[in-house]
Amino acid sequence: MTVGLCEIAPELSLQIVLAYFNHRIRSEQEGKEEVAFLWELSTRLGIPLITGAAGEGELYNQSETEKRSLEDIAREHRYQFLYRTAREEGVDYICTAHTATDSVETQIIRFFQGSSPSGLRGIRPMSGKLLRPLIRVNRSEVKDFLQIRKIIPREDRTNRDVRFLRNGVRHQLLPVLEGVFPGFPTALYRLGEKMDWVHAFLEEETRVRNPWKRNPAGWECRREEFFALPPILRLYSMYNLYDCSGQGKGHRFPFGFLYPLLQKIPPRGWTGVWEQGGIHLSFKEDHIYWESNIVQKKKKGYLYILEGDMDFSIPGGLRLQVRCEKQGSKVEGEEVFTVSGYRTLMLRSRRPGDCIRTAQGRKSVKKLLSELKIPSEAREVVPVLQGEDETIAVLAGPFGGKTVQGIPSCQGQEPITLSIQISKIPTSGEVCE
Repeated sequence: MTVGLCEIAPELSLQIVLAYFNHRIRSEQEGKEEVAFLWELSTRLGIPLITGAAGEGELYNQSETEKRSLEDIAREHRYQFLYRTAREEGVDYICTAHTATDSVETQIIRFFQGSSPSGLRGIRPMSGKLLRPLIRVNRSEVKDFLQIRKIIPREDRTNRDVRFLRNGVRHQLLPVLEGVFPGFPTALYRLGEKMDWVHAFLEEETRVRNPWKRNPAGWECRREEFFALPPILRLYSMYNLYDCSGQGKGHRFPFGFLYPLLQKIPPRGWTGVWEQGGIHLSFKEDHIYWESNIVQKKKKGYLYILEGDMDFSIPGGLRLQVRCEKQGSKVEGEEVFTVSGYRTLMLRSRRPGDCIRTAQGRKSVKKLLSELKIPSEAREVVPVLQGEDETIAVLAGPFGGKTVQGIPSCQGQEPITLSIQISKIPTSGEVCE
């Protein structure tokens, strides 16, 4: 990219600065060789070179502390360096060498991650000060361009490490897709264009119909206005809140956590709280409130409204599968409950003040978990089955205790049998992007 820009620089009156950031992920020797290559290139092209580097082990430590992928952390540090350099050098734009091949890989990754239309657009040619001049050129064409000019490109050895998600897609999945769907990159490019139109439409509709208004603690909206929106606009309105609150930086939107608000309208008069990481979402009377949960930012709370069969994951690396059957059906499950008389059933994490009615009387869930000798770090994520304002059961089995079922006060209506299976989510050892 730098070579191509330098060739057209005189015609367009461009002033070019070459910037390089060492992530300190590879060996020190490789870093030195790469810098030497860039010094030679910048001298040959007659442009300045600005270098920067992460601290030794800094990215690995941050990845471990924040439980985020190394790729994610590296990208964040790289762009911080680029934007800082742009300010200091007084340049107008930052150009990166992303190609059409990179965009295809991104679309495939985001498809399998269940992305929204925004993610399925692929890598955009321009975003603010960020330009991608090669985004319509594939990787092989770039190599041909350099070969003609007798420039041997350097390749990061980590690009061959399939433990990294993008590399796994590049070296393992793409060859299969090429055999099954010849010409698929063209189809994905067209998909990206269509998704760009869809995204632009949804952004504008959300802007016009956005029900959320600022308040001193965050945002609020009227319950009826929010649920009058189609589910996709509810989702996009919460995307905007997530980004505006600064919680989207370096983290993906917690779609599974907020999915209940997109598929089911809680009954009128229902009060409840969704809480996860930095999000605190609450229903009070006829309003919904979104706040940044600063005090309990490290908590791993969750809440799911149960409706039909569901399959979701919770903090602690556990997967929950819920099956609902009418009474009399044959059900096989790790935990089976027969419930009736509740308008709303929820599976959620423990909250302060939770109690359960047992044969021995009313007992604090916090005290119960202590008596069951549940590890303190696990007590915040033990699933609690709730109906209305009543705790039906505490599912402590997967954490070394036992499930405690309460004595319900609700009766009437047709009984429903819930089968709840809890299993450990297997880890693949892959570092996800």
